[in-house]
This record gives sequence, structure tokens and C-alpha cells, in this order.
Amino acid sequence: MNTLKRFLAMCLCLCMLMPIAGCGSKDSGAAGSGAAAADGFVYTAEFKELTGSIGNVGTAGSRLYYLDWSGGENSVIKCLDMNTLTSEEIPFALQEQESVSSIQALEDGSLALLLSIWSENDQRFLLVKLDAAGTENLRQDITQLVNGGGSGDMMSGYPQSMQIDADGNIYILVSGMEEKVLVLDAQGSQLFEVASQGWSHGMCRSGDGRVFLLSYDDSESGYVLQYIDPKAKGFGESLKGIPDANGNVLCSAAGEKEIWISCGNSLYRYDLEAKTCEQILNWINSDVNSDQLQAFGQLEDGRIFALTSDYTQTGQTLEAVYLTKTPASEVKQKTVITYATMYLDYNVRAQLIRFNKTNDTWRIEVKEYGNGNYEDGLAQLNSDIVSGNPPDLINLSNMNVENYISKGILADLYPLMEQDSTLKKEDFVENALRIYEQDGKLYGICPTFTVMSLAGKAEDVGGRDGWTVADVQSLLASKPAGTELIEYASREGILSILVSMGLDSYVDWAAGSCSFNSEEFLALLEFASQFPAQETVTYEDSEGTYEKIKEGKLLLDEISVYSIQDYLYHDAVFEGQMACIGFPTNDGSTGSYLNGTQSLGIAEKSPHKDGAWAFISTLLSEEYQDALDTMNGLALRASSLEKQYAKAMEQKEGDFGAIISSGDFTYEVKAATQEQIDALRHLIDTARPTKNTDTEIMNIITEEAGPYFAGQKTAQEAADIIQSRVQIYISENQ
Repeated sequence: MNTLKRFLAMCLCLCMLMPIAGCGSKDSGAAGSGAAAADGFVYTAEFKELTGSIGNVGTAGSRLYYLDWSGGENSVIKCLDMNTLTSEEIPFALQEQESVSSIQALEDGSLALLLSIWSENDQRFLLVKLDAAGTENLRQDITQLVNGGGSGDMMSGYPQSMQIDADGNIYILVSGMEEKVLVLDAQGSQLFEVASQGWSHGMCRSGDGRVFLLSYDDSESGYVLQYIDPKAKGFGESLKGIPDANGNVLCSAAGEKEIWISCGNSLYRYDLEAKTCEQILNWINSDVNSDQLQAFGQLEDGRIFALTSDYTQTGQTLEAVYLTKTPASEVKQKTVITYATMYLDYNVRAQLIRFNKTNDTWRIEVKEYGNGNYEDGLAQLNSDIVSGNPPDLINLSNMNVENYISKGILADLYPLMEQDSTLKKEDFVENALRIYEQDGKLYGICPTFTVMSLAGKAEDVGGRDGWTVADVQSLLASKPAGTELIEYASREGILSILVSMGLDSYVDWAAGSCSFNSEEFLALLEFASQFPAQETVTYEDSEGTYEKIKEGKLLLDEISVYSIQDYLYHDAVFEGQMACIGFPTNDGSTGSYLNGTQSLGIAEKSPHKDGAWAFISTLLSEEYQDALDTMNGLALRASSLEKQYAKAMEQKEGDFGAIISSGDFTYEVKAATQEQIDALRHLIDTARPTKNTDTEIMNIITEEAGPYFAGQKTAQEAADIIQSRVQIYISENQ
């Protein structure tokens, strides 16, 4: 199965390399009333709106050093005092073609800078040091050190981040073909280097001036801190216990033997002596979006400060945040709504925080499950959902919604929609709204959706919206020997795709039955068996996907349409001759599928359905839907989707963020034609709304199909065992 690798080149550069912030003093007020901790206190937040453009932030106590981009090409380095929000310029001028990739500051006000210099043939890296007055006292080319003695080839290595210890030694984390940490003395001479054994996130400085590498350890399913020991010239002990979480990870020096780590939705204090990690606060409960964090620390008066930057299509929101530990009794209390999720989508997180800031009645608190272990998290989430005290809101993405519906777990959302004067059923894309509809009731809703299909050349599969396995076999038989049906297809992958997409054809949760011993399923097993085993599939082709399709060596491509740009890209791969035939089905009906993203449901037992719907309705509002990132899914609101269509038809070559690449093919998005938009409309209108699949059933099918593929069982024997096991599973979960 071909995996689309999309790079929104300029957009990615801006989002990852240009954290935005500024300095000023516009007060946006105070907010925050998070849940009380065990000690009866909460952190309340005060927000100060800032202006300007800040990137590459380095902290030293309560001072932030940053690159100010508000002057365009004439960028300058400034220092922002988080106590007073006043800033001053550092008298240092960047030379032509120089860019700052990292800034580190010491308590005495001196700075170390990592600079990059681009040229037509290579890239060079410089280490520059400034004293507290901004006078340059060291300029050293470290390109060969970064690249292990090689040239300026960017792929050899790239300085990712930098830290300075209490003795002035400089630590540079180098990413590339191999990760390593370079350690230089205060004069820039190399002391040693040490290779990183895992995926390195960055480096942290403790309050007493030691430097640690923060890495992700797969064996521990979490982050570890490794002391970089300048005396031993290597790593010290690995410190574990840092919670694994999705989202931004940042570190800050704190107490003498501490490091503060922001991971996911929480801020933690890691005690380097006790080797323990405790939560200080939950960012969401303090109305702070951890995805937007650029820096944080602690002021002399005990308050926690944070710098946040939110870049959207409509502009930038830049804020300094001050968090004060406050007795819960002094904070206005709101009715709490719990939101259960395996993963908190960053768009939903941002909207949730806006909701908490502005709603005077309700407050949403998030409970994330799994901590890096999906199966354990899913089991605990399911246990909580079926308990007598379930969460109010449930993220339905990747959940067995059919089972929830059959158990009466989910509330019908249509009555809540009818009571909402700001929304009506006709506002939404009809077919996408039906994803979670059953028997005239709406058990879930998705602010955005995607389309999955199987595409081929119009001359091969055009003129119809569906086909059968027999049709697929006929097409393949009509082509020269060796023609590839689906790229990198294995028997296990083909079976998984065909069954998971059409699982509702074999499982009826309402009736508590399944039909995996049917002739249709046997046909799927036999069809899948024609493909090679997964372990024998090679991914090292001399030709890429585009060339193989162009030359007729590859017939079909599995596509996922998250945006109109996605659809245009796939059509370009087929040189404007794409037809979406969909996956084969038992009866030849449509095999293209609509899937919900950011999907939400409300528990039937929730006593706060009105509050839960109040939040959902913000995700369906015209304001939210119109502002959706074009790569995050197709808008559920019909008028917003129409605006996405119109924008796509106005696209100009070279417009910001209009590059999509995969393998041998790079596409610069052009304006969509009316014919392309009409074809996408038809695909959405004819696709089959489908709820999420059941991972346990898919595991059973994969496990029991193995002996058949290996020739140890007949297709009928494998199907009978699958039928028996899945039926038992359904009965146990009714």
C-alpha cells in the first residue's frame, strides 16, 4: 500500500521554524478556572496580548531572547523581560545569507548563536558568541564538525538545538543520517561527541547547569533523560518515568536539581535526585494550548509564565500568559464536562480552550487514555464508557461505534440539533452527516471528513462507481503478465483493506450476528491469497508510483482525500485521467467510503448533554468551519465546503503552501477545474458513509487467515474459525 508523503513546503517551514510572538502591553484580560488539585488549589491564567513576530526563543530566568522578524529581511535579536514585557534590541547584525537556527542565553546575559549560511552548492554552520553587551567574541565554522568531517551536504547532518552548561561548555544536538551530540568548550574547541541511540527530541538544562538529552525510548514507551557527562565524555544514567503524551514537548531549567518538562497537556517537575516526575498543572485546565507553547519558566514571585503563538489563516495571536496558584474557593466554579479521548486533535484542543475561556457556565476537562499504549488505553476507555459514570463527550475516532450504538451508550444528537437555533440539519453535507446516522438517529458527528477510494485510469475503470472482485480479476487478466494491481500489495494488506472498508457487510451488531463463512468472504480470502506474503514485498523500486502508472505497470492507487488539494494531486498522478472506482464489494455497489475525523458523541447517561452539545456546536459553526486548515479534512458544513471549492478554483501557481510530494512525483497545486470539482462532488455524494472498524475483529481475521495463506488450512476452514471466534466476541460484547 502506497503511503502519501505530503510536504506543504512553505507552510511547514513557517509552522515549525517560525514560532510567532511579540512584545507590547495590550491586556486581553484574565481567565482560567481549572479543576482543583489535591491540595485545593488551581492555576488561574492572565493573558497579555503581544505584537510583532518572534522566532527561535531562548530563555534565561525571566528573560526571553528571540529573533524579531517583524522587519522582514532585517531581522534583529531582542530580549523580552517577562516581568515587565519590555524589550530591548541586542546590537548584533546578521550578515548577508545568515539565518539564526538556535539561540541560547546564560544568566549573565551572554548569548550563543547557531547560524546557517546557504549557498547554491552547500550549507555552512557557524557558532557565534556574544557578551552581555552584544559584542561578538567568537565566530567559528563548525560545518565539518556537524558533518563528521564531510562537506556542507545538508543530509549529512544538521544542528537541531543547542545548550550551554554551568562551565560554559556548548552542547549541539546534530540530526541527520545519524544523531549525535557535539560538546565544545567555551572557546569552541571540540571536547568530545557522543552518538544518540534513540530518537532525540532535544536537550534540557537543569537548574544547577547540567545538560541532559531528552530521547524517546521505544523499549520504555516513553521519554528518558540522559545526563551528558563532560568528565566521562559520554552519557550518564538514563532517567525514566516521564509520561508519554501526544503533543508539543518543551523543557525549562527550574530548581537546582530539577527540570520542568511540558509534555502533551501537562507541565511536569522532574526531580533529578529522587528520579521522580510529578505533575505541576494541566495546561488545558489553565486555558493554555500546549501546542502553541514557545517557552515557559518561573518568575521570582512564583508565578509561572508562558509564551504562546497561534498562527492561523486569518492571522496571528501572540500572548504572554501568567499562571498564579490560587485557592479553588476563590475561583468562580463552572459545571465540568468530561471529554474522553485516545488522542486530542490539535484543532479540537484549540477550540476547547476557546470554549473554556469564553463560556460562563460550562468547562470541559480532558481525560486522555493510553499513555502511549493504545490497547491498554482503549480497554480502560471502554471500561469507563460502559460504567455507571461515563464521560460526557467521547472522541469516536478509531472506536467501535456500532457496538456503542447497539449497547445504547450514545445519545441521539438530532433532538439537540433541533433545539439549537444556530444550526439545522440542512446546513451540512448530507452524505457526510450520515456517517454516524442509524435508524433515523444521529449518534455522532464529525466536524470534518475524508474520502477513501481506489483510483485507476478512466480507460480502465471509468464510467462506474463500483465493482466486484471478479471485475478486478478480469481487469488484471487483461493486462500483460507482471502488471501490478496495487502498489506494494500483500495478501495480508489486501484482505485487511477489503474487509475493514466493508466490515458492515459481515457484522450486524444490532442483531448480534456475523457472516464470515459466506461465499462472499471466501471469495475475498481466495482473491487475497493471489498476492505475495508481506515479508516478501520489496519497497525498493527503480521506478516510482507516477512512472509505473504512466507506463501502465501499475493499475490502481489507494487514495485518501483529506482536502481538495489531495484530490488534485492524485488526479495529477494519473495525468488528469483519474477515475475513482472504489474498493471491490460483494454486490458491485460503491466501494468508496466517507470517514469522519475529529468525530464526537455524547454519552446517553450524561447529565450534561446541553453543555456537551454547546461545545460540539462551536465545531460546527460557520466561523470554525470556514477557518479549517485545508489539509485537516473536508468541511462538514456545506457552505464552508463550497468556500473550499471556490478557493481551490482560484488557486494560483506558486501560492503559499501549494507543494505536495510523494516519491518520484512533486505537484505544484494549480487551480481546480470545474470538471475536477464536479468529479469530487460526485465522489462525496456516492461514497458509502462508514463508521470506524473494530480492531479486535480485524486482529482475529488476520490471525486466522495466516494458516490459510500458508497452505495449512483451506479457505473454508479458515472462514469457519473466523466466524466462530468473531461470533463469540460479538456475543460477549452485546
